[in-house]
Amino acid sequence: MNYQKLILVFSCLFKKSFLFFIFIIFLSCHFQKTYNHYSGDYKILDEKAFNGYPDKTWSRYDDIGKEGWSIKALDNAKKYFDAIGSAAAVLIHNGVVVFAWGNVKTKYKIHSIRKSFLFSLYGIYEDRGNINLNKTIGELGIDDKDGLTDIEKQAKIIDLLKCRSGIYHKAAYEAPIMEKIRPARGSQKPGEFYYYNNWDFNVLGAIFEQETNTKIFEEFKKCIAIPIEMENFNLSDCKYIYESEKSIHPAYPFKMNTNDMARFGLLYLNNGRWKDRQVVPKTWIKKSTAIYSHSWGYGVGFKWANLMSGGLNKFGTYQTSGYRGHRIIVIPKLNMVFVHRVDTYSRNINVSQKKIEKLLVKILKAYRHTNDTIVNKDQMAIKVNPKILE
Repeated sequence: MNYQKLILVFSCLFKKSFLFFIFIIFLSCHFQKTYNHYSGDYKILDEKAFNGYPDKTWSRYDDIGKEGWSIKALDNAKKYFDAIGSAAAVLIHNGVVVFAWGNVKTKYKIHSIRKSFLFSLYGIYEDRGNINLNKTIGELGIDDKDGLTDIEKQAKIIDLLKCRSGIYHKAAYEAPIMEKIRPARGSQKPGEFYYYNNWDFNVLGAIFEQETNTKIFEEFKKCIAIPIEMENFNLSDCKYIYESEKSIHPAYPFKMNTNDMARFGLLYLNNGRWKDRQVVPKTWIKKSTAIYSHSWGYGVGFKWANLMSGGLNKFGTYQTSGYRGHRIIVIPKLNMVFVHRVDTYSRNINVSQKKIEKLLVKILKAYRHTNDTIVNKDQMAIKVNPKILE
């Protein structure tokens, strides 16, 4: 009888321990599944050797929870990221990867973010004295198909940088909606009116090459990509697009992966500095992100737009944007960079500015130092005109 009781006790203990063992396995699998937010190849941060910048490979935190991030809140943000059709996103905090979602290695078209790439080169060459922003396009000998008027030729380089040229000529690489809403030729004088105009941007490419006697893509590689140690930049991912029936001036699109775009954002976050080198003049960063125009709740600089509505304005947030949802968003007061990508090879994907900002708010709410200062999502009544931002 005593042996039978003993066997019964051990049998119960074995069953309980087995169930406990199964429970532990379940928990470990659950948490591993819950926080798997690194889709790229990143090394664990070496805090002793870290200088605030990535080397050839980005670093990530070993334990994101210890850095003040809520794993549960990031999981919720990731669900929203998946729901809205985003292709990739990465968040950089203090120079370190917080998360990398989706196809961060895929080289998507960057669309209009190409303009911010070109403008960074303008900052370098203006500082060297090769470019005078106050020169008119007439002085530079710039013309186009069917000719420009004498008044149009009074537009200065600085007017084109501010989208205030007053020249509403047809342009290559222009979306149909931009063609439809383009003001009439001669309806505005140079410098007086803001209108987001691909003609300005394409001609700025031609002016840059003329005044510096260089090529945009080669100079970007030499002056930006190599100094900030872009991992996968290749000249074969860049090309000129001509539409000679519209204009003699080509567009200059790039393809780039999400990780390398984050490096460009980090360069701006650090006022043009990369490690011990001033890559882009600090004065140019300030000048290009200043506000010269206001449009649909945004303060607009040299392509960069300051986010002035909702909770994001509290952190000095500004962005450069590309068609259908490509963004590099710089958040100076939090020392963060957020990059968002969409698969624009698919005609069915379009992630709006409002959705991107909603996603970013969800992400920032996961950080203990911002949770109380971000407004509720229902307060973010942001009016967005995609024609202005794209």
